[in-house]
Amino acid sequence: MKGQRITVRGSLRPAGPGRRVKVQRRREGAWRTVKRVRVRDGRYRTTLASGRPGRRSVRVGFSGDARNTNKRRRSSVRVHRPELATWYGPGFYGNRTACGQRLRYGTHGVAHRSLPCGTEVSLLYKGRNIKVRVIDRGPYTSAKYDLTRATADRLNFSGRNHVGVVRTP
Repeated sequence: MKGQRITVRGSLRPAGPGRRVKVQRRREGAWRTVKRVRVRDGRYRTTLASGRPGRRSVRVGFSGDARNTNKRRRSSVRVHRPELATWYGPGFYGNRTACGQRLRYGTHGVAHRSLPCGTEVSLLYKGRNIKVRVIDRGPYTSAKYDLTRATADRLNFSGRNHVGVVRTP
């Protein structure tokens, strides 16, 4: 989530004294070193600020020594923005959504006031994650997103609460 820290951890074997790894982030098309971390007992661990919502690339690099050649491992991190959400469904089943889709009990999707129909978003709630598309307009409350019943069930979401949201490409 935005505002929280990202943990980067791993191991480098065999363990040896004085070894360091570089933690890098991809910015403006280039890899930039953001931290240098000492390896202790063959393991390393550090945290980074999450930054803006969206997908970020992070990699850990080791420049090599007598025991290991240089090595890099890359991973992606998705940073979600907390947004207020509600859910809807019963009473609307069988009707067409603003995006032209018929709403049924098993329909996955979200309603949003301004995102274009078909925009894919990733939702995160209490460790559960799902990718869905904008299929309707709304919500007509102070919330930013309205989850379909099927989407809410998949996330184990009920009522009105904050969910993590990020648009996916």
